[in-house]
Amino acid sequence: MTYTFTYTINYHNHHLYNGKRVVTNIDYTVACSRSDGKSCSWNTSLAFPFNAGEVVIPRSWIKYDDSDPENLVLNTYPSYSSRSDFKKYDDLNLPNDLVTWVKNHHEGDAAQLQSLKDYADYIIGA
Repeated sequence: MTYTFTYTINYHNHHLYNGKRVVTNIDYTVACSRSDGKSCSWNTSLAFPFNAGEVVIPRSWIKYDDSDPENLVLNTYPSYSSRSDFKKYDDLNLPNDLVTWVKNHHEGDAAQLQSLKDYADYIIGA
């Protein structure tokens, strides 16, 4: 079965932090259409910390390690790296850049995409 996801930005917030206007929240609607003709949609949001303009925030504080019997290693101090790709708020192409961020968040890796499909299946009831 194939899935098609679209993202509609409802609104976003930004905050001035260390002289940079940084997007701190995106509220959006996810719409899913499946190849069986069924569809659904839901509202959700994605938050960013104030210092997201200066550092790349790790996607997860939990990582997996094959050498661990439980295959789960808690990383309480994730490694942040300096951000070199910060784009000034006034230079953002709104809402297109925000849609790209949201899409990359949900579809950027296989596990995230699968969880999105699973949630759509849960809402549809199949």
